[in-house]
Amino acid sequence: MSKIIGFDRHQLHFSSLEDVISHDNEVRFIDAFVEKLDLKLLGVNSLSQSEKKKTGRPAFCDKIFLKLYLYAYLNGIRSSRKLEREATLNIELHWLLEGLRPNYHSIADFRKLNSVALQNLFKLFVLFLKDAGLVGGKVIAVERNKANYEAHPKLYRKRQEINEHIFGTIKRQWNLYYTNLRGLEKVNGELALIMTVYNLKRAKNILGIDGLMEKLSNWTPKYPTAGFFVINRAKKLHFKPFCFLQINLAA
Repeated sequence: MSKIIGFDRHQLHFSSLEDVISHDNEVRFIDAFVEKLDLKLLGVNSLSQSEKKKTGRPAFCDKIFLKLYLYAYLNGIRSSRKLEREATLNIELHWLLEGLRPNYHSIADFRKLNSVALQNLFKLFVLFLKDAGLVGGKVIAVERNKANYEAHPKLYRKRQEINEHIFGTIKRQWNLYYTNLRGLEKVNGELALIMTVYNLKRAKNILGIDGLMEKLSNWTPKYPTAGFFVINRAKKLHFKPFCFLQINLAA
C-alpha cells in the first residue's frame, strides 16, 4: 500500500513568506492596523529613548513590539521568554515581524513601559469598531450593585448578559485568571491589551478578516483624549477606560 511521503529536507526550495500566509490570516489585519497608527500620538514610550539604549546596536522599531503583543495575547501567549521562542519558530511571526527576533528583555520592557499607551490602544480600537458599525455607543454602568439590583433588576440583568459574559470567556476559555504585571497602572495596561484582543476576536467572527481589512482601509485614526464622557441616567460622568466595558457586538 502506498504512503504519503514528505519532501527531501536537503532539497532547495524557492518560496516567500507572503505565499505561506493566507489572505484571511489575522496577522494581516494586525500588521495593517498597527501600521496605520502614529505611536507618538498613541503615547508609546520608545525603548530607544532609554539611557541604556543610546549606545550599542540599533533598537527595534516599536511597532514590532505592538504587533507582537497583539498577536501574542490573541493566541494566549503572555510570557516574554515564550514570545522570544515563538518569534524564532512561528512562521506567522516570521511574516509579522519581518524576520526580526527581539530578545525577551526588550519584549518585557516594552509592556512595562507602555501601560498608558496600551490603554489608549484599547480606546482607539473601540473607536475603530464604532466607525465600523460594530459598537452602538451606548454605555451600561452599574454602581453599588445591591442597591441598583433592587432598583433596576432589568438593567442588572442586561449587565450580566454583556459584561459578565466577557469576563467569563476570558477567565474560563482563555485561562487568564491573573495578570503578569504588578501595580495598578501596569495591570490596567495589560487588561487593556486583553480587552483589545477580545474585541478583535469578536469583530473577526462577525466580519471576517477580509471585512475588517475593508473597514480599515477607509478608516482614519482619531486619537482619543484622556477619557470618555458619557450620559448615565440624567448626569454626565467621566470614566477611566476600565470603569465599564462598552460593547454592542452580536454573538
